[in-house]
Amino acid sequence: MLLIIVGGSLVIAFLPMTIGGHFVPGLEGLLIVSITFGLLIGLTGVWLALSPPKLRIAPAGVTFTTWRSWSYRWKDVHNFRPMGRVTGFPLGRMVGFDFVADHPQQARRTLREFNKSLAGAQAAFPGGWEMKAPKLADLLNQARERWLTA
Repeated sequence: MLLIIVGGSLVIAFLPMTIGGHFVPGLEGLLIVSITFGLLIGLTGVWLALSPPKLRIAPAGVTFTTWRSWSYRWKDVHNFRPMGRVTGFPLGRMVGFDFVADHPQQARRTLREFNKSLAGAQAAFPGGWEMKAPKLADLLNQARERWLTA
């Protein structure tokens, strides 16, 4: 992942410099924006490689951590499942889930329903885990059932 992001960043950064192998004068501003954008993508790749996202499954619930943490109690979420596609964008590595009907944060209900109509789930964990999405979804459903009945 890091190699792809850094390599892509370099391509983006140096793209405005040449068209047909020659430097194009007058594109200095675009060059600066491209280099800045490329560096931001590269730094994001380095940060993700050094501190990858984490998914913690515990008796109290599931916690997803990237640059911040989102925690969900087992009684507030259900129906974990691998995601499908959204208008050609592959979501197959993501694990979607829904919130129970009487979830306390009803202010976000509209966004959740929009997500469900578009992607098939009210919320999702991104892909890139050590196990495939169907297996992770099964594991999350089993953990929820196990710890809700305990």
